Amino acid sequence: MKYLELKVPGKIQGKQRARVTRWGAHTPKQTVLYENYVRSLFLEKFGTKYASLEGPVTLVVDAFFQMPKWSAKKKDRMRNTPCLKTPDGDNVLKSISDALNKIAYADDKQAYDMRCIKQWADEEYVVIRLIYEGVSDD
Repeated sequence: MKYLELKVPGKIQGKQRARVTRWGAHTPKQTVLYENYVRSLFLEKFGTKYASLEGPVTLVVDAFFQMPKWSAKKKDRMRNTPCLKTPDGDNVLKSISDALNKIAYADDKQAYDMRCIKQWADEEYVVIRLIYEGVSDD
């Protein structure tokens, strides 16, 4: 088993529904900007070396949401506990999966096991882990 890990700092953006108008369907600007941000961070760290990962891929997304203005005591108690705020985990996962499509792997259909774990933290960020096998690091 091999894996790649990438930290994406900043506000977490879930995949938003396409807006349908009489001129066609359009992906909301916030979604496009976030996906481009994730792509650029991946390419900056790994380049195109992993763009052709073959075979099954496990995608694990750890989403850390910034705690509200709680007391220090409550923050200590809530740190790394489940977070139930929006965006939904499946939307966060879809946003990351689409962002890495054709960048980290040939097609996101290769992701046979996908998980999103949402929890409270002191700052907001996402950690992406791609787990794969059978591909040389050369």
